[in-house]
Amino acid sequence: MKKVARTALLVSGSEERHARQQVLFSEYLVSIGVDVRMQNYAKAQVILESINSAVTDTPDDGILLIAFYGHGSPKGWESASRFGSVTYRKIIDAISSVKLRVQFVNTTCYGHY
Repeated sequence: MKKVARTALLVSGSEERHARQQVLFSEYLVSIGVDVRMQNYAKAQVILESINSAVTDTPDDGILLIAFYGHGSPKGWESASRFGSVTYRKIIDAISSVKLRVQFVNTTCYGHY
């Protein structure tokens, strides 16, 4: 049976508690053989580049998990105003044209939308 590539991009928000959640989840994912990448919150463009890189580096028959731990709004991921927000529209644009399976974990205030 062919092994499926599993990659995770974990993004933490601007507070220490967000980073702690990110680290705990990454430890679990590594223990089950997932290739984990971690990104602390930065300018929106840096986050989108991390998403694009994870998408590009994951084989078409692979699985990509994108998880965000931080503040949110109905329109996207939020952090300190100096960084700007990452809108859900921009995230969808980054992942919509790929064949691989994408799983999305959104642990923000508005993550249930």
